[in-house]
Amino acid sequence: MTVSYTKKVSDCKGFGSYWRLLFRWRGSLYKLVWPDTIVYIVLYFICSMVYRFGLNEMQRRIFEQLSLYCDYFRNLIPISFVLGFYVSVVVDRWWEQYLSIPWPDDFALLCTTYIRGPGERAKSIRATLIRYVNLTCVLTFSAISPGVQKKFPSYKEMLEAGYLTPQEQRALEIQKGRTSVNLCSLPLMWCCKLLEGSRTLGDLRDDMGLRLLVEEVCKLRDKAGMLIRWTDISIPLVYTQVVTMACYSFFFFSVLGRQFLDPSQHYDNRTIDFFVPIFTLLQFFFYMGWLKVAESLVNPFGEDDDDFELESILERHMKMTYLLGDVTPTEDPLATCDDLAWEKLCPGVLTVPATDTSFLSDLARVDQIRQNGASYHRTENVNRNDLKRNHDVHRGSSPSRDVTRPCSRADDQETLVIPNSQPKPDRLDLFWEEVDLSPQRSTPRGSINLVCPPTLSTSPATTPTNPTLPPFTEVAPEELSKPCVNQTRDIRLRGAGEDSRLEGVVNPTYLQD
Repeated sequence: MTVSYTKKVSDCKGFGSYWRLLFRWRGSLYKLVWPDTIVYIVLYFICSMVYRFGLNEMQRRIFEQLSLYCDYFRNLIPISFVLGFYVSVVVDRWWEQYLSIPWPDDFALLCTTYIRGPGERAKSIRATLIRYVNLTCVLTFSAISPGVQKKFPSYKEMLEAGYLTPQEQRALEIQKGRTSVNLCSLPLMWCCKLLEGSRTLGDLRDDMGLRLLVEEVCKLRDKAGMLIRWTDISIPLVYTQVVTMACYSFFFFSVLGRQFLDPSQHYDNRTIDFFVPIFTLLQFFFYMGWLKVAESLVNPFGEDDDDFELESILERHMKMTYLLGDVTPTEDPLATCDDLAWEKLCPGVLTVPATDTSFLSDLARVDQIRQNGASYHRTENVNRNDLKRNHDVHRGSSPSRDVTRPCSRADDQETLVIPNSQPKPDRLDLFWEEVDLSPQRSTPRGSINLVCPPTLSTSPATTPTNPTLPPFTEVAPEELSKPCVNQTRDIRLRGAGEDSRLEGVVNPTYLQD
């Protein structure tokens, strides 16, 4: 499996917090490049010993010219570009292959949700469905992974491991002799047939569950087929050959080109003789390690340190699906105790105080008024300042209002008016706004007042569409100087005609056609 080190670097505090990763061997760069590094060092020092102790003066000059020539032309190889693009393609492909691995957890959860019933029949159906899905994973992994192939070389080992029954083993062997295609999808076909039969017999809850389960089976088949295609279709061989030849030829010529030459000859950049090529070894270490990363990730289903351990994934699939599929005996927490965590996290959210019963009387009053045929209206307090704004009241039109003046909740009052059977007066249009008293609305926004003049009839025998006010009376001039109170009073129009103005009105209830 891919070497995990995230827990080791959970924080980056201090100096050199990532240095601890440099001293790990499994999955490390040293483990990949040490054979090539040893070969390179041996070849380099052989050439160095021959140059220093095995050649005469004339032969040394020839060797020096050859070294300068190799050093010049080896720099023309675009090794950084070739390696960078190749490793990028390989890493993207490596991650896509991991995402293509089938994970049957969702299928097991859907089986638990939709295949329920008394007795052992539903449990047996779930166990069979889960076994078919795991058998598909075994057949797929054994076709692409040498490790799984060693563990399950034939159907006999799958039978012994519990993935197959003798009848299913014979069916697979017969189909293998008839066709050359991979049989990893055959158990999924058995799975779909079993789902269809379970729906017919009523073991599957509904058609929606059948649809979801079949869709999940198709997703698993797509992923299994994608893994097979990833293995069959590789990165073009010519590209792999180009990268390998470029990298190895670069360092082959560096064995001659990076030799330390005689400083007395005053060659460019060859004035010091260190004997040990430190920077050349670092260059080899990095470039060769870059190539080894690509080589180890080209096929992530092998046996390298960074390859996917499909054997462990198969074992995990079997245990997890049998657990989520409600096949393994488990204790149901929903059937044994209540959810105590909710009260700990959110105390008092679901509790209504026993002393808070004020809303009950309001609801009872509203229900009583609704039974008597009452309508719920909204009225506005109109004081003398409002009258000075010359709000025109025309017949058949709504009163204008200064929207720039800030309003407060104290200016509004909500009133319950019980309609009567009196006819509507013809000389004045009254405006009203009806508000729904359906159960969706919880509590009114203001106080609720019952306004029922003595002259109004509360009998529900006749309920006109629009409620009306009692007959109008003349308003005395001295009444206008009194402060406004929150009550309904009679109003009288001064003058006649369409352009009449409202004067001396204190908190009227506007009624509109």
